[in-house]
Amino acid sequence: MVFGPDSYYRRPFNHIIATTILNETVPGFQPNDGIVLAEPGRSALVFPSADRLPTVLFNYRTNDDAQFRRPPVEFLRRPFGPELTGPLLQNLFQQFEKADDHSSTPRTRW
Repeated sequence: MVFGPDSYYRRPFNHIIATTILNETVPGFQPNDGIVLAEPGRSALVFPSADRLPTVLFNYRTNDDAQFRRPPVEFLRRPFGPELTGPLLQNLFQQFEKADDHSSTPRTRW
């Protein structure tokens, strides 16, 4: 409010972040293990917490804001395909889809 309307200063970052707290640990990993799956333009990270189950964070590049008019589980798999996912990524997608609460947001910079 001090500097004026957001439209003067807000610029798209062309990334989407989707995150949730997992309902269970990732098979084959300990609750305090961190996991990083990264490729150009997309990543999935699992990071531990001292007081709850691990959190998963998906991140990918996009300039399609229409994705936010659909439920997150619909648009999340597309940037990680069309190849078949391995068991680790498949488990993370399934846990995201079953989560009680998840959020996704376009990333912008100020």
